[in-house]
Amino acid sequence: MSKQKLIGKTGIYAILINDVIRYIGSSVNLESRKSNHLARLRKGTHHKELQKLFDKYGEESFKFYVLDYCNKSSCYELEKLHMMIHADTIVNENKVRDTKKKVRRGLESKNHKDKFSKLMSGENNPNAKISEKIASEILWMKQNTDMKQIEIVEKYGVTIGIVSRIGRDRWVGVEPIKPDWFEKDVG
Repeated sequence: MSKQKLIGKTGIYAILINDVIRYIGSSVNLESRKSNHLARLRKGTHHKELQKLFDKYGEESFKFYVLDYCNKSSCYELEKLHMMIHADTIVNENKVRDTKKKVRRGLESKNHKDKFSKLMSGENNPNAKISEKIASEILWMKQNTDMKQIEIVEKYGVTIGIVSRIGRDRWVGVEPIKPDWFEKDVG
């Protein structure tokens, strides 16, 4: 099946190694899931038993096969059924979990995204590289000095991407604050 036909498709899949079904799973985006499995196998970081088989027989033995297309609500039952059918050959460690998720659409989806974005902005974001104080100082320098972004980067030890995005699409809610050091270093 071509890549294009798997993008955004929901279904139950099998991973075959040496033409034997070794792994059963389900996904709401089969192409993405296929790519993820293959990337992890190539890196050597996949599920232990499947990784051993992949390493033994090589990438050319890997096949991703769609067993059933289905809607999201029936994935759980179908995956369990296929795992029972192929129980003698699969090496899945993890059990099938019924992961029912609330599907949000339209305004409800937008409101949820906005609420989550506010909750995870600034220092609340676990991936934040700088504190709110630093972001405020950088924003002040961008607005009130002739300093080049590269000079700000060197001063704070952050990337140019962080500096350029502060006040634009990151840290948009912070107030600019004049850095304590500014008078000493410049004056």
